[in-house]
Amino acid sequence: MAINWTSAAPDDASPASMPLLRTPALRPMVAIITSPDMIGCYTHFFGGRTVPHDDQNCLACSRGVPSRWHGYVSARDTKTALHYMFEFTAQAAEAFQTYKQANGTLRGCKFQATRRDKRVNGRVIIQTKTADLTLENLPQPPILAAVMATIWSLPQSTVKADHQIKGHPAVSVDHEAAHQILHGTPSILLDGHKIPTAVADYRSAALLPPSQRLDTDDPKKNGRHPDHPVLK
Repeated sequence: MAINWTSAAPDDASPASMPLLRTPALRPMVAIITSPDMIGCYTHFFGGRTVPHDDQNCLACSRGVPSRWHGYVSARDTKTALHYMFEFTAQAAEAFQTYKQANGTLRGCKFQATRRDKRVNGRVIIQTKTADLTLENLPQPPILAAVMATIWSLPQSTVKADHQIKGHPAVSVDHEAAHQILHGTPSILLDGHKIPTAVADYRSAALLPPSQRLDTDDPKKNGRHPDHPVLK
């Protein structure tokens, strides 16, 4: 056996996974975004967890489970320096979209996220400003979709950078590789069932229509997929 010990970590070292955090109910979340943009897709809360929606053959949809769009950025907590993935709704994404349009990037955006009335499911309020990066040593951002693939138990080799969006790589699911790896329709095993994930529909949030908001009962304007069922 030969072991190649080194005294330093490789330059491209990055965690295979990162914590996925949402806005807490009782205290504000304050962090600085490390990724240049956000990604998002429609998701279902199915089998006790959030899973990506599949536009081709979605088991959650077939069982009447509603879907909502969720966005993701990587961020570093200003107090603990924890580097994590932040999940947010279409309504909360508006503040990040406005910041991106004004500054050209989300990296360096300092935000505070709170919940209205300090309720667990209260509406999330996002306030943003530009951090002084001369005082910060931000870590390099991960490939967002690769981290989400780990969190959602998707094969890492199904994620690749395949095109450029406004000067930085955007990511998508490599459907052909997923098909070869899983010997069938790309899926994750959940509650004894295979849930297809070949088209998890990762998208740049810049493509998210402004009409997808959570402040209305209209399913076409509240962040839900317009063709997906809504529980009454």
